[in-house]
Amino acid sequence: MNFEPETSAESISKHVPMRSVWLLQLYASEAYRRGVITDAAVDAADAELPLLLTTMLCEAVERRLTRELSVGFNRRTATLHRVRGKIDVYATQRHRLLDKGQIRCEFNELTSDHPVNRFLLHALHYAEKLIQPLDTTVATRCRRLARAFEAAGVPSVPSTAEPTGRLSPADAHPTAVASLLLNLYVPRSGLGPHAFARAAVTETYLRALFERALLGIYRYHLAPLGWTVRGAKYVDWPINEATTAQLPRMLTDIMLTAPDGTEVIVDAKFASMATSNRTNSGYTLKSGHLYQIQSYVLSHSAALTEYSDFRPVAGVMVYADLGAPAAAFDTIQNFRMHNHDFVFGALDLTTRASKIRETALTMIQSLKHEPLALN
Repeated sequence: MNFEPETSAESISKHVPMRSVWLLQLYASEAYRRGVITDAAVDAADAELPLLLTTMLCEAVERRLTRELSVGFNRRTATLHRVRGKIDVYATQRHRLLDKGQIRCEFNELTSDHPVNRFLLHALHYAEKLIQPLDTTVATRCRRLARAFEAAGVPSVPSTAEPTGRLSPADAHPTAVASLLLNLYVPRSGLGPHAFARAAVTETYLRALFERALLGIYRYHLAPLGWTVRGAKYVDWPINEATTAQLPRMLTDIMLTAPDGTEVIVDAKFASMATSNRTNSGYTLKSGHLYQIQSYVLSHSAALTEYSDFRPVAGVMVYADLGAPAAAFDTIQNFRMHNHDFVFGALDLTTRASKIRETALTMIQSLKHEPLALN
């Protein structure tokens, strides 16, 4: 919920660097949450994420091929010389099959035509075309693995949906990598190798992606340290009595609970952190965003107090920025107001992946908790 219109289109570059979008997609992915992709691998490949993911996909598929592929069942009806499955009595009697020593049966037949296998084969074909201009050796590897799948009876389907439902541990790893690779934004021809047009990646998509990426970073690094990390949650206004007033609903982006019980409300903004002051002589934090996070914190604290829960509540506003901040404007700013700690900070998406993670975690660490160790 915003208290003032966003002006991110003016405060952020007209074009978003491709690498920035890739990093956000990676941190928001299931592959990162599961630990399939480690921070060390991301840092090592920094600007060649498609090549890294393709290599990881090949390795995951090769390991999968060392074991029996996932199988499905096809329902078949056939005339056999022995009973298999369910007997079709009507067809058997009608065609006098018993006189010929035959019987009509309906049965399930094992097949490699399984949603997971089709999805992985689709990803291999896509990866081969994507990587061919960058690394012919890896492209050849993709082609060889695709042929192995086809030889095992997996049909090649041009457009295959990602498998849903519960996956086996053996399938979860390659499927997570394949999903990230297929969803990775690749620049259109004519736009240059380092940029996406705003028409291809909308502001709405970037805001949602930034929120999911931030949630992914906190889940990966904070959950093992005893923190509880949750996504969006509604916060009620601390009204004194029932009312028919049409108050806007407050929806947080991320909710964190520290091991000591402190509640931390995190709001993500894909916008510039600084704005010009009234006299245009300097920069300040955006007043609308300050009012917003203050309302979240005070309302949530009031709700806890109503149930005799007096845990501390803090607020963190995280901005996505592209490039250097305004002169003499700190990228992380802390203050205490109404006995609540607040942190405003900006993540420079044009810098190294490790720097983005460290800044995001430093903002939480600055709330006077124990130092956070990066995994």
